[in-house]
Amino acid sequence: MNMEEKIMVCHISENHNGDPLLERGVQLSQMFDSPLYILYLSGQSEDEQTHKDQLNRLGCQDLVDDNRMSSIFQTYKGQDKLPQIILDKARENQITQLVIGQCSQSRWELLKKGDFVNRLVSKMGDIDLHIVPVSK
Repeated sequence: MNMEEKIMVCHISENHNGDPLLERGVQLSQMFDSPLYILYLSGQSEDEQTHKDQLNRLGCQDLVDDNRMSSIFQTYKGQDKLPQIILDKARENQITQLVIGQCSQSRWELLKKGDFVNRLVSKMGDIDLHIVPVSK
């Protein structure tokens, strides 16, 4: 059985580290010759055109033209719900490879809520996770 890979990049608007994440997602998509999904997560409604401009800057137009890229826009309230939102969208779209940015949490957040990546990994099942380091 030949399973098609599906890549999803999670871009959380507050992190401002979208370019490296999208670049990694595009690389994986081209390497696996697979569809690419961009999940934009925002605490408030944002202009979708801003995200489309960002994709054009990265040279993703061929993926868009071939209908191999899809954008999903999701708003959220409370960062503690983010791991579940990400996993719900990944399962909904049968994602096999998930790309996220390195999380920077204060010690207080780690004590109070637990590590974001650990909360995500504990529920992922058979989805592969790629963590892209971000510069501070």
